[in-house]
Amino acid sequence: MPITTPIAQALCAALEYAPERGEEIAGLLTAPPNLSMGDFAFPCFQLAKALRAPPPKIAADLAARVNPDALIAKAVAQGPYVNLHLHRPEAARRVLGAVLTEARGEVRRNTGGGQVVVLDFSAPNIAKPFHFGHLRSTNLGADLARIFAFLGYRVVRRNYLGDWGTQFGFVIHAWQKWGDAQLLRERAIDYLVELYVRAYRESESDPGVREQARLLFLRLEQGDPEITALWRQFRELSLAGFMKTYRRLGIEFDSYEGEAAVNPLVEATIARFQRAGVAEESQGALVVQVSAVIGREIAPLMLRKSDGASTYAARDCAEALDRWERYGFSANIYVVSRQEDHFAQVFAALTRLGEAEGWDSRVARGGARRGPRPRAAHPRGEVRRQPARLPGALAGRTRRRERGRGPGGAAVFRRLRPASLRRQLRLGQRAAVRRQHRAVPAVFPCADVRHLPARRGHGHR
Repeated sequence: MPITTPIAQALCAALEYAPERGEEIAGLLTAPPNLSMGDFAFPCFQLAKALRAPPPKIAADLAARVNPDALIAKAVAQGPYVNLHLHRPEAARRVLGAVLTEARGEVRRNTGGGQVVVLDFSAPNIAKPFHFGHLRSTNLGADLARIFAFLGYRVVRRNYLGDWGTQFGFVIHAWQKWGDAQLLRERAIDYLVELYVRAYRESESDPGVREQARLLFLRLEQGDPEITALWRQFRELSLAGFMKTYRRLGIEFDSYEGEAAVNPLVEATIARFQRAGVAEESQGALVVQVSAVIGREIAPLMLRKSDGASTYAARDCAEALDRWERYGFSANIYVVSRQEDHFAQVFAALTRLGEAEGWDSRVARGGARRGPRPRAAHPRGEVRRQPARLPGALAGRTRRRERGRGPGGAAVFRRLRPASLRRQLRLGQRAAVRRQHRAVPAVFPCADVRHLPARRGHGHR
């Protein structure tokens, strides 16, 4: 039974309607604009003519006549609406009970129709331990994957490992100076962390160490065999440790390709920005001005540093373009947190690229919802807990492919309406999920991207 049915029956009783009109009343229930206002709202506009009274008065009278019960905690008049607050434990019990007992019945909907949803979650850092913040993100991402798969979407679970960046220069520098093969075999990740911390602390008193780390990472980017072999060894040891945790959690991924896998695509992506006339030089670096797109003053997105090394943002742009080419996704969702400026810059840069190349890239705007895992010293790093509401964050920033094609044959994307996504996420039960995940990591979509005129085959990576 949908959770709206007993609510509608309670409203019918208060209105002295016949129980048969419950379906009509249930169809009028909507979600309040703010969670603090209640779980459901009943508009009284349609009653004004029959009752010959203004909607606010009808709402006040009706709220006073609704009797609280095991499900309904209270009814409160708010202008022309009656806002209904539910007992959360009872609502969760009913919703989840319906999902579990009627998984093959009316609860399940093939709303996805086989459309592709890419989910980017977990993303621990190589040479660093898997900590509690990653656990939270991993579980939430896995829950979203199950929900979308349940609804008929083809879900691609991506674990975009933090396996690239200057921090590897520090680790390799420390290994070359103090490394012990036996300790590495015995203690793996813990030992790599100690090496990194030791090198970083040394750099605070000796700037030459930081320069050496930078040069080592540059050699890694350039494919130096010795440095690449060390990096590969550290990555494999770290991933083996992560896999133990994933097996205990019963979570699998379709891809463990991280930033390093995108590295071969970065220069072509940067060149693409340059050919489009979007990138410009600034103090020796290559940047994309994004303030005009975002609508506020913000630092430009940096594609390449003054020393010639690419940036995390450049890799995110390359990965976004590559994901579209691989999957032709309907939504590309990042379970991340407190990276508002970074994603605003990436989306805005891709918007400018799309405008210059003549394809539509309407990017989600309005900043990011905060969650527990900010980008700290290294992307996808340390943890702080901050609240965020899943449906609003997700619904306001996802995309669905429009029927038809845009100029030049490019597929055109449009915003997936919040109401539509809420219907999908609640699995046919309006109170589901929303209340279960009041504090979750932010959910970001990738920009709507496509590479014209033809796809490149990078499926081998």
